[in-house]
Amino acid sequence: MAITLRNKAVEERIRVIGRRTGEGPSAIIARLVAAEEPDAGRVSPEEAEARLQWWKTYVASRPRWTEDELVASKVFEESMYDENGLPQ
Repeated sequence: MAITLRNKAVEERIRVIGRRTGEGPSAIIARLVAAEEPDAGRVSPEEAEARLQWWKTYVASRPRWTEDELVASKVFEESMYDENGLPQ
């Protein structure tokens, strides 16, 4: 559905924001609408519990890491960063 803005001042403000952020008008409007509905992405406590249970079941179904795999992972992790915690 197309929306036509008849308020030239609002249209210009959207364009100014777009020049500053590098977004198109639709992206700006979508972001502003999402900010007005902060709970839009939330799920019910029951859905959250169901998702958590699914995740726990999935994790439990995965094989445990062997000692060699744990050592290799630790070596890899330690080689990623220098003594200051910066990427190498």
